[in-house]
Amino acid sequence: MAERDRCSHRIEVWFEGVDRHLERRIGVGAPKFAAFEHNRVKPLRIVVETDRDRIREQLAAMAIVAFGDSITDGTCSTVDAHDRWQDVLAQRLVLQNGAMRAVVNEGIGGNTISTKVQPPADSPAGLDRLDRDVLSHAGVSHVVLFMGTNDIRREAPAAQVIDGMSTIAARVKAKGIKVFGATIIPRHNRAPEGGNTGWNGAKTQIKNQVNDWIRQRGNFDEVIDFDKIVRSTANTDLLRPDYNCGDGIHPSPAGYFQMGRAVDLGLFGSR
Repeated sequence: MAERDRCSHRIEVWFEGVDRHLERRIGVGAPKFAAFEHNRVKPLRIVVETDRDRIREQLAAMAIVAFGDSITDGTCSTVDAHDRWQDVLAQRLVLQNGAMRAVVNEGIGGNTISTKVQPPADSPAGLDRLDRDVLSHAGVSHVVLFMGTNDIRREAPAAQVIDGMSTIAARVKAKGIKVFGATIIPRHNRAPEGGNTGWNGAKTQIKNQVNDWIRQRGNFDEVIDFDKIVRSTANTDLLRPDYNCGDGIHPSPAGYFQMGRAVDLGLFGSR
C-alpha cells in the first residue's frame, strides 16, 4: 500500500440542544468525542479521526477488530501520533506485504465485559455492544478481545470475567471469525475514593487467575500475552517503570509500541 493511502481523514459533526446519552471517548491519542455531563448534552463539537483503511473497510481483504477498553482506545498515547498498540500492529501488517488489512479500534474508556459490576460502568458492556461494534462490521476475520481490568476493578470475581470472555469468544467464533484473547496487564494499587473502588492485592490475584485461564487458551483461537510484555521484571504485578504512563493503569507510548511490536503477525494469516 502506498504511503499516500495511509492518510487520515477528519470528520466534524456539531450538535446543539440534544438530549441523549453519548458514549465517552476522552483523553485518547486520536480524539473521538467531546465530553458530556450526565444525559444533558450541551452545545458540543465531535471530531472523528480515522484513516483510509477504515473508510475502505468493505474493500479490505480482511478486518481485524481490537475490542477493548481505554488501553485499546489509547489513553496516555500521543495525541494525533497514532502510536497506540493497534496502530503499531496496523503499520507492521502493511510493511509486511502491503496487503490491505483494516485494523478497527473498538475500544471505549472504562468499558467492562458485563453489566454485573459495582459501581455501574458508564458505557455499554462488551457483551451488549458486541453485535454493533464487532459482528456488524464488513469483512471481519479476526477479533482481539482485550478487556477485564475494569470488571475486576468494579468487584467482579474471576469466574464472572472468564464467563463473559467465554461468551464473547463463542459468539464471535459462531460467525466464523477467529478470536484471540489478550492477557490483562498489571494495575498498581490505589485506595478507594469517591466512585472509584480502587485496586489492591486481592484484585491483582483475580487478574492473575483470569490471565492463567487465558494463557491456557480458554476457548480462544490464540493468545496475545500483553501482560508479559509490559510488566516489571522486578515485580510482575506492576507495570515496568518506562512502560507506565504514570497512572499505574495505562501504558506509556513506549509501552504501547512494545505491545504492538510483540504481536505475532503470523496470527493473521489466511482465513
